[in-house]
Amino acid sequence: MKITKTTTEEHDIFFFPNAFKMTWGKFREVRKRIGQPVTKYSKCFICGHKFLEDEIPVVIKVFGIGNMFSCFACCEKESEVSEND
Repeated sequence: MKITKTTTEEHDIFFFPNAFKMTWGKFREVRKRIGQPVTKYSKCFICGHKFLEDEIPVVIKVFGIGNMFSCFACCEKESEVSEND
């Protein structure tokens, strides 16, 4: 017998689109140099897009989790939804 479980989580997110000026590659380099992990920051928290070396991620506050990164496309989608509300 096989079963598949799917869980859904809801998170309140607040975007800071102009707060971060560093590329993902530079961020990764600095974190590794000081011995900090980078795995949880390597992809967009929302869609899972893997950041390119020269891409600048968007800082997001995920309530209950902490600061994470989002891709620019997800940030734009959020701004479009906010304008329509």
